[in-house]
Amino acid sequence: MAKSREQYVNEKMDNEAVSFNLVDQHTVERLKRDGVIEVPTKKLDVPKDMRWNEKYIASQMLKGIENGDSVDKMASSIFLEIFSREDTFNLTEKGVSDLIKRCHNSAIRNARTMTTSAENHGRLDSYKDLAAKGVIQKKEWMSTPDDRTRPSHVDIDGEEQDIDKVFSNGCMFPGDGKGPAEEVWMCRCTMTDHIIGFRRADGSISKVNYTPDRTLHDEQMEELRAANAKEKTLNNRFKNNAERDKIRYIEVNELDKTLTEKQIINKIAGEDKTKGSCASQTFAYVANKCGLDVKDYRGGKSRELFSRNFHKVLKMTDADIKVYKVKKEVSEVASIISKVELNKEYILAAGKHMTVIKRTNTGLQYLELQADGANGWTSFGKTTNNIKETLKDRFGCRKTVVYKNGKQLRQTVILADVDSVKPTDEFREVLGYLNTNK
Repeated sequence: MAKSREQYVNEKMDNEAVSFNLVDQHTVERLKRDGVIEVPTKKLDVPKDMRWNEKYIASQMLKGIENGDSVDKMASSIFLEIFSREDTFNLTEKGVSDLIKRCHNSAIRNARTMTTSAENHGRLDSYKDLAAKGVIQKKEWMSTPDDRTRPSHVDIDGEEQDIDKVFSNGCMFPGDGKGPAEEVWMCRCTMTDHIIGFRRADGSISKVNYTPDRTLHDEQMEELRAANAKEKTLNNRFKNNAERDKIRYIEVNELDKTLTEKQIINKIAGEDKTKGSCASQTFAYVANKCGLDVKDYRGGKSRELFSRNFHKVLKMTDADIKVYKVKKEVSEVASIISKVELNKEYILAAGKHMTVIKRTNTGLQYLELQADGANGWTSFGKTTNNIKETLKDRFGCRKTVVYKNGKQLRQTVILADVDSVKPTDEFREVLGYLNTNK
């Protein structure tokens, strides 16, 4: 039987592809019988498309599980079919690029969610078969012990329920499509059973004294709970500092409609008359890309708060973040950003500046939001020397090594994938301390 714990071990390093070495009979039987894997309802619900998509995706998932395909391979199969449909033919080059990015990310999300759902639904069926044969058991939620697991799933780890009862988060099993959407999408948890005993033919119960060894898992989960508690303390400290400095809180709402990149830039940019730090403007940009209605026209204590704590705020987004320690900022940062993925946006914090960058076919660009005049994507320059000069002049990076008490100091450089930024509750809440209602 394919286990999500085995998935976790294979997947742990850098999102490597996950393959199923063995097939769960109940999972395959359910897919063949029902032909649909339930997922939470999305805001856009076109019945005809939904019916087609459900059947198509379920068939691809079934083929993938039977063939032992990875999540990435299953996602690619789904993506290629969606992208080949007629309504994609008349897109511009940028439209095609945006569609590829959205479709691929969506396909990965759907494949991962449906894999968890299909596997655990099949497992629940196997528990019901055992119950019909007289096995008395409980189902137990087993979370993945890493920092990508959502807090509610950290809390629910180890919870036991009768096999016909829902868990406290409203799901019958991990990935339950009838459960709350926030508990289902991208879930990587699994479920195990706790056998209590057997019912004899005469109705009496033969109890067993069997408890599976979960020592390593429990130790890892305790470490994760401790880390989450520390993170919560940091978040509370941020809010306490904001309240101490009497920074006004303005609630952040969702956008009424999706904004284009140009619309977002026009909305938030504009020299230092915005009185916002480069950090808070960067957060305003990525927040709008996530569908949150945020403006940054503040200064003073608000600007200082986000300048001092940008790394903490960035962690609240659950983004994929890479931290580098460099000696010669200019040359080493130039090398780092010259290797980023083509046409992908990254938050870059280096020297004394923070903004969004990307590498295109015409070279490296950074997002200028504080210019006196035109704002938007600005070229670093076409040569390596041009890039280094921009890092020195605009970002405030040093060309030489910094010494303190005779020792070389390493400077911190942060690079975060913009596509991986999530509008988490924590991120949305702290944005209220830079948001303005102008």
